[in-house]
Amino acid sequence: MRTVATRAHGPRALATFAAGFCAAFLGLTAIATAPPARAYWSDSQTVSAGTITAGTVPAPELDCQGISIGRTTFTWTAVPDVTAYEFHHGPDGASADLLPASTTSATRSGLVETGDAWVNARRDFGQVTWASAPSGTASYAVYLLALGLCQAPGDYVPGPWPYPGSP
Repeated sequence: MRTVATRAHGPRALATFAAGFCAAFLGLTAIATAPPARAYWSDSQTVSAGTITAGTVPAPELDCQGISIGRTTFTWTAVPDVTAYEFHHGPDGASADLLPASTTSATRSGLVETGDAWVNARRDFGQVTWASAPSGTASYAVYLLALGLCQAPGDYVPGPWPYPGSP
């Protein structure tokens, strides 16, 4: 007599389905939350006659307070002749706000927000708008509208104790 295998429809099948669903969800989440790509380029061209002028957009310098109450405020140096600033914030700087040229600060607050921040200067050269290289990246966190923490680019962060050369 021959036995025919049947498919199980009990708790084991449900567990297998749930595990497969979770694996697929986590795989899609990893793809969807990849950090944004930042690429800057330059172009060259040979000129045989005439006058060439080069346009540049200097990068602003970003700064922030180390500890504050209920928010984190970022400030940056003004860049001459810009038309706007692009302020990136949130996890991996994935969110961006386009701010007027007269603005040289931005504030983040909320119940809980953590992330990285940087700013680009944008300048209109007639038919094309150029963006500067990004400022340094600051890491920040705001907790329960009560505490804001920020580590500005270039801030000194001490290493583990004992420090090299200490007794």
